Amino acid sequence: MFERETKLMAKAIKKLGKIFLQGADEKTAKGSRDYVTDKDLKCEEILINTIKKYFPKDNIVSEETNKSNVLADRTWIIDPIDGTLNFMNYLPECGIQVAFYAQGESQLSFIYLPKLDEFYFAKNGGGAYLNGKQIVVNKNLELDQCMVSFSDHKVDEKLKKAIAQKVMSTRLFGSACYSFAKTASSSTAAYLIANNNLWDYMPGMLLCKEAGCTCTSGEIDGTTYNLACCNENLSKFITREIKKMAK
Repeated sequence: MFERETKLMAKAIKKLGKIFLQGADEKTAKGSRDYVTDKDLKCEEILINTIKKYFPKDNIVSEETNKSNVLADRTWIIDPIDGTLNFMNYLPECGIQVAFYAQGESQLSFIYLPKLDEFYFAKNGGGAYLNGKQIVVNKNLELDQCMVSFSDHKVDEKLKKAIAQKVMSTRLFGSACYSFAKTASSSTAAYLIANNNLWDYMPGMLLCKEAGCTCTSGEIDGTTYNLACCNENLSKFITREIKKMAK
């Protein structure tokens, strides 16, 4: 199921690597610490044109030009360049991410980190893959062996500190797709993102779930949390700390 969607989107995303590696020529501020570049717009345009050509009736939610659209059956969720600040400053922690939602669930996930030449793919019920090789998370880690990464804003500072006191180390990579990918491939043990933008968390959550992570989502005090952990014990610990912060 969804073989045609998989093949066409994977091909389109991989082709964008050349455009991505050229770097940004123009940038525009969208808000505090938030920019859009000419390459964001170009990558999004190419992906949308691909969808419209082969799947003209499909719905699209994308960060730059279709952010107000809502989920419906057969929706493509697109973040053309995730980690734009990293991209603008020639750091490798940035990439392209796309999810496909149908039949009430995320069905496909694509994350491409062009600067690292790492292509991640996941299919609902079909596993997670890095450059064609299946990846499975290391579930046998104690808390003091775990490295946890956070989204770079909105996560409560007290919560970060509480988690940091129990785990091996914490990180802020500044890119959701990179952080999710590194959790799915066991470079880190968990990623906590406080964000309700579909394009920021949907591709990564499916990738991590299919790699064997414990994935949870919820809202506390108006903040939406999405969490992917290598094992259930780490997930329970972080979830417990989140709930403490809400009291």
